[in-house]
Amino acid sequence: MNINEMEGKPMLTQTQFLHPSVNIRFDLGRDEFLDRYLPTPSHAESLKGIIKGFLNKGSHAHIMIGSYGSGKSLLTTIIAGIVSKTIEHKSYSNLLSRFISVDENRETSDYLEAVYNQPITYIPVVLNGNQGSFRKNLMIALYQTLEEHGFDYSMSSVALEIESTIELWKNEYVGAYESFLSSLDETSWNLEQFLLCVKSYDMKAIGWFKEVYTQLTNGSKLSLAYERDIVTQLEFVLQELKSKGYGLFIVYDEFGRFMQTLEKKETHEAMHDLQELAELANKDDAQNLHVLFISHRNMRQYAMKYQNEDLEKEFQKIEERFSQYYTLTDHSTFVRLANSITSQYRIGRDYEEYVSELRRFNLFDELTFYEVENLVIKGAYPLHPVTLFVMTHLANQVAQNERTLFTFLESDELGGLVYQYQKDKDWYRVDSLFDYFEPSIGDFEKESLVGHSYALFQRLQKKLHTLDTRANELKVLKLLSLWNIAGLNVKQLPTEELIAFALSWSIEDVSLVMKSLSEKKVVRLNHRDGYWELFEGSSIDTEFEINQRIKKLILSNRDRMTLLGETLLQRFILSKDYNDMRSMTRFAAVQPVLYSEIINNEITIEQLKTLSDSDAVILLVVNKSHTTEKEIMALRNLCKDEERAIVTVSKLTESEINDLINKLSVVKQLQKDQYFLSQDSYLHDELERMYTDLVYALNSRLDLESLFTEGYWLYNGENIEIGSSVELNKYLSGVFHQVYSETPIFRNEAFNRRSVSKIQRNSAIQVVNRLLKSNGDINFDGNGPDAFIYKTIIMNTGINCDNPDSIANPQLRKLRDEVLAVLAKRKGKLEELIDVFICKPFGIRRPLIPLLLVSLFKQEWKHIMFYNKGVFNSEVNGELIYLMIENPEDYTFTYHPYEKKYQVLVNKVEEIYMGFIETSERVLHPAVYTNKILLRWLRSLPRLTQNTNNLSDSAKRFRTLIRRGEIEPDECLAELFQMYKKNDSCFIELKNECETFSQKHSNDICSKILLSTNTSSYVDLKEWASKKPSVVKVKNDLVKSILDSSSEGWVEDLCKKLIGVNRENWSDATDQLFMSQIESYLNNLSEESYQSYIEVKLGEEALAVPQVQLSDKSQLILNNLKQDVKLMGRTVPKEEIQSLLLQLLKEFVLDS
Repeated sequence: MNINEMEGKPMLTQTQFLHPSVNIRFDLGRDEFLDRYLPTPSHAESLKGIIKGFLNKGSHAHIMIGSYGSGKSLLTTIIAGIVSKTIEHKSYSNLLSRFISVDENRETSDYLEAVYNQPITYIPVVLNGNQGSFRKNLMIALYQTLEEHGFDYSMSSVALEIESTIELWKNEYVGAYESFLSSLDETSWNLEQFLLCVKSYDMKAIGWFKEVYTQLTNGSKLSLAYERDIVTQLEFVLQELKSKGYGLFIVYDEFGRFMQTLEKKETHEAMHDLQELAELANKDDAQNLHVLFISHRNMRQYAMKYQNEDLEKEFQKIEERFSQYYTLTDHSTFVRLANSITSQYRIGRDYEEYVSELRRFNLFDELTFYEVENLVIKGAYPLHPVTLFVMTHLANQVAQNERTLFTFLESDELGGLVYQYQKDKDWYRVDSLFDYFEPSIGDFEKESLVGHSYALFQRLQKKLHTLDTRANELKVLKLLSLWNIAGLNVKQLPTEELIAFALSWSIEDVSLVMKSLSEKKVVRLNHRDGYWELFEGSSIDTEFEINQRIKKLILSNRDRMTLLGETLLQRFILSKDYNDMRSMTRFAAVQPVLYSEIINNEITIEQLKTLSDSDAVILLVVNKSHTTEKEIMALRNLCKDEERAIVTVSKLTESEINDLINKLSVVKQLQKDQYFLSQDSYLHDELERMYTDLVYALNSRLDLESLFTEGYWLYNGENIEIGSSVELNKYLSGVFHQVYSETPIFRNEAFNRRSVSKIQRNSAIQVVNRLLKSNGDINFDGNGPDAFIYKTIIMNTGINCDNPDSIANPQLRKLRDEVLAVLAKRKGKLEELIDVFICKPFGIRRPLIPLLLVSLFKQEWKHIMFYNKGVFNSEVNGELIYLMIENPEDYTFTYHPYEKKYQVLVNKVEEIYMGFIETSERVLHPAVYTNKILLRWLRSLPRLTQNTNNLSDSAKRFRTLIRRGEIEPDECLAELFQMYKKNDSCFIELKNECETFSQKHSNDICSKILLSTNTSSYVDLKEWASKKPSVVKVKNDLVKSILDSSSEGWVEDLCKKLIGVNRENWSDATDQLFMSQIESYLNNLSEESYQSYIEVKLGEEALAVPQVQLSDKSQLILNNLKQDVKLMGRTVPKEEIQSLLLQLLKEFVLDS
């Protein structure tokens, strides 16, 4: 095909605007690039950042990212030309003037002028997407470039190293040299040709020499300059160049291609070198080194191919050492270029179509109306306006080196402009653009957004089976896929009208195609925004399953309204004026309710208010038919005296929403049906989208906005006029000002709300704990959330913990008075206290209640006791108070102001039990404080003393009162006071009795044992035990324990060995058991009791072995053991066998 001719006329020629590609190395210094260059905003930003580095005002290491055709290489060529001073001054001056058009502040042009005049000349070192070692490519490119510029740094030269090695062999290792020449003869080189290839950095020649070197040196490997540390080599070169007024500008063009071909095994070396290069460039002493990598994506995205999260993170860390810039194909610039390049197509033609459509869709908002008319309407043909709109956005995502916007304009491949125009002689529409860029799109990894979109296209394409509609359906599929790939939804939504415009179809044709695609579960309509999107549905007939389940569905009226309420998008109405004034968020919940429900008392307004958990409720009444005046009157009477309820009656009837509610209910069932969902992996997403559509449909029918014009509004038994959401907000504010007239103002909206974050809650708990432990106001250091809560809720509102009656805030004073009135009842449910806070006229949020309860009633706090299901809570802290306020149902309180008559008792307890006082507990109620001291003392006593019944009745009663004080501290304090009145020394006497009981008990045991053995001391007792027969010493635990004991603590040792429990932890039952065992052991002291035992003496040691008749099984074991011993006698000396049997006897007898 001749791409330059069509119908006998030249169609497209190479123009001054179109250059196929730029090679930085070979195009460096060509002034025509500067003369034709058109700056864009993204180029200006990239240029500015890079140039700032050359002026030492920014980073020296950069990555420029952009699609093919976005001008990265061209911009880099211009930068390299400027810093290398190879650009003519005239071209440079023209360039400066052009940048003013995209940089009004002249910042870019100022930087360009500064860098052009700086004294250092930079040598561009250009790498081009080479495969293999980054280090090798960089070093070879460096030395080649330096040599081209007349610099000979031979100390690091690869060629010199090879020449030196050959010369060494020739002079000192003749055998190696002759072998080298012999190997060289087998190649196409002679020695002279080989050395020339090495000097020109021929990698084939260098690689061959490395292999020969290994053979001739018995496996040693040749380490060349480019394989060693690049930093050392670069530092040497940079130092030498700096002394001559030069620097290095290392440019890696097609760096993305290097990343694409980088093998996983090579990543660690590459990452090390990349990181070191960036660090070296940014070092203060390397000011004449600059690095620029040109890529299509960032390093992290390329690393995704390894499917290794750690590698991705490492590459991300490396790329963070580079400044990154993004270049984009400029939309308006390309439109102008395309207009000029395609002018041959419009010779003799006058196309002024699509004027109204372009004005409607505004696809080219960056162009003036004049430019749209001349460049797009008149000058775009054969490029359809929608195609022109899509092209640059698509190219920025998927263009490749061989497939850019410019190659597209002259391409005769499938989808190319030349090919398509010769085929159709018509507008080039957007579906053909997909064909041209499809090979590029298919190259993306599946994990990427583009790859994901293309994979979706491929799957959906397989669903297009109908031959007579497939062609048109495929066009729509391609259009919507391009919209996803190019991310165009943020620019223009693909509505039916836009699809019709893009494909030159009628709306009717589009509707038919979209209906067909929708039935095939390929597309769906986004009802909220009115546009079409790709959708991968399941293979299950979901509609059939839903209809079958609807037939069996049973929903009550309340279930229907609850489900409807859950789907409302506007479920809450704010009172903005009130909220702004009070620095909080009050709102009314919208509660749908059927007219029949509320009239027949199936549910009350009070129940609906409770369900809504809001400050007020807006009842959205739905009737079976249009509501009559009589029914309105009934509702008016019903809501009379309801201060926190506004009623609105919708003209929508129940029958108009029932089908949608039924379907919605079934969809929600299916979303939880794991068996149904397991049939197809796409069912979950399909049901989710179906649910979204149903919610939208219900909200579009039951829209609050329609109620302002069509509905009735009632409040407190009267008709009210609500014409807009603003009026509703204002009316609601008025209601709240009336109902919650005494709400204190707390300037902390983040905390003054129904529920707070865990961090806020924990901070408030800290404040409450500080208040509980303090004797007055507290100070918070810093500006943490706890300090802010304290300042805004307590300090700034004027609450004085030491003197709460002096509070100036009238709302807080009134709140305190009303809570005190509840406390004056002396006892009640905790909910009664909370209701004072949360109900009118205060309406205080629950998270604030613990703070206010403790701070406003700090003086009364020690007299308030809290009970959980009747059990006293002795440890009341911030955590518990919040728990009680959040779940008050099981909690009650009592309030007992302290009677001064008990002070003498408290003082006496403090005096006698001084060692058990915790100073921090003095803030507690005196009854609780006293009980905690006594309880701490009681628990310090041995368990024997705590549990025994062998104390006096007074001591036992004293002990019981202390324990009961944990539950009923106030009653127990009164009883203790009565005991004290009868005998003011009773506490000292009882303390002494309890503290000496354990020692008395030990003495009693000692006496009983000595008496039972007719001995008078421990020495006599031990002598008594030592005179017993050996078998008794071994088998009688009493005798054995006495013999094993020592004079110190022998009673405790005896108790522990015979019972197994320390004496201080005994109970009375354990005591009785001990004495019974002592008696039993004493009754079995005669030798006759142990006649069934055989005494075995082993030196000083005596063993008692019971005499028993061997069973058949034991006899068998004996016989087997004898046989084993006899067999051992053949290999083991007799003496060792005897010792072995003796050892076994000891172990088994002692263990028993």
